Amino acid sequence: MRETSVDIAYIDAVGPDMPDDTFVMTTAHEGETLSDVFWFCHYVAADPTWDLRDVLLVHIGAQNREAEFHALYQRARADLPGS
Repeated sequence: MRETSVDIAYIDAVGPDMPDDTFVMTTAHEGETLSDVFWFCHYVAADPTWDLRDVLLVHIGAQNREAEFHALYQRARADLPGS
């Protein structure tokens, strides 16, 4: 799984004792729509002890879909309560 590779690289970079000012959350969403993935990002991927402000989306594919992904992400964000 690709997210495991990111987890391993992070641990290799920072060591087994994660510094308090860093945090990496990885998730996989095989078979889910991008709208569902971004919904998950905004409504589910949260941690009560960390302020998760920054999102890095990694797309591995043959075509550049940056504009499409950005638009879907912004749409999901606009659908948040209180936005």
